[in-house]
Amino acid sequence: MKVLKSLNSLNVEGSDAYTFIDSLVSNSINENEYKLSYLLGPDGKVNFWFIFSRQNDLLKIYQSESNLIELKKVLEKYKIRIKCELNIVKHGPYWFNLENNQLCAPYPNCLVNKLGKQDVKNCK
Repeated sequence: MKVLKSLNSLNVEGSDAYTFIDSLVSNSINENEYKLSYLLGPDGKVNFWFIFSRQNDLLKIYQSESNLIELKKVLEKYKIRIKCELNIVKHGPYWFNLENNQLCAPYPNCLVNKLGKQDVKNCK
């Protein structure tokens, strides 16, 4: 089993949480789902890779604490007239089984050897 561990999450909560994050990241997410996604910088390069989940108006972004701190700073720059709160929560660990999912490329270099087999038939 290929697993990824995270001790922290960036919680994005509020009535605009889903639309706010969905407008900025590479993959849309459905209720009760976990996905690998990324946020591009102004130069078009990937700035942050992460796993995120959605439960109603709560989105959780999982990554290392240092990356979550930087990601929170970036997201706060875009949060104008948006009804949501950004909070880093230190409770875990969260364990993610990366094998046998539907994670689509491109993959971050640090995960390429950890992803195992993926169902990519619906990838574009």
